[in-house]
Amino acid sequence: MNRKTYNILVVDDERPICDVIVDALPKGKYKVDVAYDGQQGLDLAEKKKYDVVYMDLKMPVLDGCEAIKRIKAKSPEVLIVVMTGASNREMVENALSFGANSVIVKPFRISEVQAVLKMLSP
Repeated sequence: MNRKTYNILVVDDERPICDVIVDALPKGKYKVDVAYDGQQGLDLAEKKKYDVVYMDLKMPVLDGCEAIKRIKAKSPEVLIVVMTGASNREMVENALSFGANSVIVKPFRISEVQAVLKMLSP
C-alpha cells in the first residue's frame, strides 16, 4: 500500500504555537516545515509544494495576508488555514478574500488543527 506523505507548512512568529502544531501531527504521514515570519513562509512555499499552510496573520517582516495572497497566486490548490488571536475582523476578511480556506482562533484546540487534515485524505 502506497501512503502519501503530506507537506505541511506552519508560519507563526510564536515558536510555542509552531511547536504545538508540529507535535500534534503524526510523524510519517506529515512532513512539517516551520517559518517564523511571513517572508520565511513565502520563501519556503516558493521552493516546495505544500498541501496545507497554517498561517498567522500578525507577524514581522511580511504579514500573513500578504503571504497568503502570494502563496495562493503560485499554488491556488493549497489549503490555507488562518491562525489568529487578532480580533481584527477586517484582517481576517482580507485573508479569506486572498484565498484562505478557513480560520482557527487562538487559543485553539489540537482537534481544530487536525480537523483540516481530514480534508486531505478519504
